[in-house]
Amino acid sequence: MLKLAEGMRSDLVLRPGEHAADAIAGACAVALRRASLFGRGPMREDLELGLAVYGYLGEADDELVELRRELFGEVHHTTVHYFAAREIADRVDEALLRLPTERARHKLERDWRAAFPADH
Repeated sequence: MLKLAEGMRSDLVLRPGEHAADAIAGACAVALRRASLFGRGPMREDLELGLAVYGYLGEADDELVELRRELFGEVHHTTVHYFAAREIADRVDEALLRLPTERARHKLERDWRAAFPADH
């Protein structure tokens, strides 16, 4: 999974103060959750969706950037921040994760808030 993620490092769109290692760690948590919903190992499209949900593959809305700054800071230190990575993955709507990747990305392009259920 991390080898796949490292190959996507150059695709990340980060704001000042954000770190690629944190974006990758959080997206990996989302990707692992998505893969588990389908009963298989993670694939590149799971990771792409994990990055897209939090706006790391393009210009993200300022509100989304603030959300991810709250969640992703130092999350790459997994031994210390395991539960932070879980929160990143658990916040994403399961119904969105179950969609085919392209449909999920189109939904996110229309409104990034579609990734997050109202109860969070």
